[in-house]
Amino acid sequence: MREKRFWLIGAILFSELGSSIFSFVLSLAVLNKTNRAASYSTILVVSSVTSILATPLIGNVVDKFPKRRLLVVSQGMSVISLIIFALFLRVGGAVSVWSVSVLTIFLDLSDIIYGTTLMTSAVYMVTDENELVTFNGLQQSVSSLCGLLGPLLAGAVYSWVKLPAFLFFEVFCELLAIGCFFKLPYHQQSVLPVNSEATVTTATIQQQHSFKQAVRYLWQTKVVLLLTIGMFVINFFMVSLSVGLPFVIFKKLAGNSFAIGAIEVAMPIGMILASLLMPLLRAYQHELRYIVGNWAICGLMITGIALTLKTLKQSSSLFIVVTFLISLVIGIVLATGKIPLVTYMQKRIVPQQQGKIFSILDTLVQVAIPIGTALYGLMFDHYSAVIIFAGSGLTILLFVFSLIPQFKTESTKKF
Repeated sequence: MREKRFWLIGAILFSELGSSIFSFVLSLAVLNKTNRAASYSTILVVSSVTSILATPLIGNVVDKFPKRRLLVVSQGMSVISLIIFALFLRVGGAVSVWSVSVLTIFLDLSDIIYGTTLMTSAVYMVTDENELVTFNGLQQSVSSLCGLLGPLLAGAVYSWVKLPAFLFFEVFCELLAIGCFFKLPYHQQSVLPVNSEATVTTATIQQQHSFKQAVRYLWQTKVVLLLTIGMFVINFFMVSLSVGLPFVIFKKLAGNSFAIGAIEVAMPIGMILASLLMPLLRAYQHELRYIVGNWAICGLMITGIALTLKTLKQSSSLFIVVTFLISLVIGIVLATGKIPLVTYMQKRIVPQQQGKIFSILDTLVQVAIPIGTALYGLMFDHYSAVIIFAGSGLTILLFVFSLIPQFKTESTKKF
């Protein structure tokens, strides 16, 4: 187990930390070159469209090929794309919206293959349900750490290190990740759940190859379908934080960059702490309870932000402390809700369908974020932030309460 954990941490660390650093540097390079925020927003649109279109197709591919091979292919695709981009710059090419957009498409395709394959790899690497929770917790904690450290490290050295150096550092990290992937142990057979609601016959599995049939399979597993819809709903309403909270904080704190930065890092810190503690909570025994409980806390915390804005109008210091703590709690419950959800799906969905089902989940999340961003951007310009946060939090609570009877009917022992 220790050796497996070492290579897993190495694979995720080198793959995601390098990507986090390079993505941050690339965004700064585009902004410095064009001096227009609209330029980078165009690249974000390209990235979102690529993810939405490619994810369902990649999910089908992930179910058909060996997981180790796909992980190596995903990192190899990144390496080749980065080398071609480096040669493009070497022969006189420039950092522009179009050149970076093309690079982004290939890097996003690589990331989608990597992310979906890593989630579906768990059942081929673990030996029991407890280890499955440990696997997901470890993945979440290292990923959160990379997301937090990447921009900090890149920002610290960006002013005196040129883009090609970051580019080749990313290639180096991807090659190290490939080496770690070769060391990861894989079983020939997956660790199938004993009490799976989704267990089907081999004949049925063999008939389910297309994405359409995967949707039909999802429709037949009601709890998994509800959890998938739930992820769309939660991600949609959580956009209220990513759009509205920086806007509100900036206005209330009059540009206090230290306070704004402290609040911004509270959620990633909470996710890291939760991911490290999750294996100790034995959540694999009560996944549904953890999921809906943490979603409900998210709703309460968003409602709490509305109350904080309403009641702490005068005290900036107390507002900072309370908002930091709320953001920290949200980070904790997001991680402690996601890990049981992924674990539950890994145990309930047959391995031959996991790639397609996880791709559907990822697609819905990808769709929810830009829709939520557009709608909340308009709402925060025209309506009170207190009303928006209160409405978003209460809607999450109503949705969660509507799920409880369904989950009790499906599996009473979970509650």
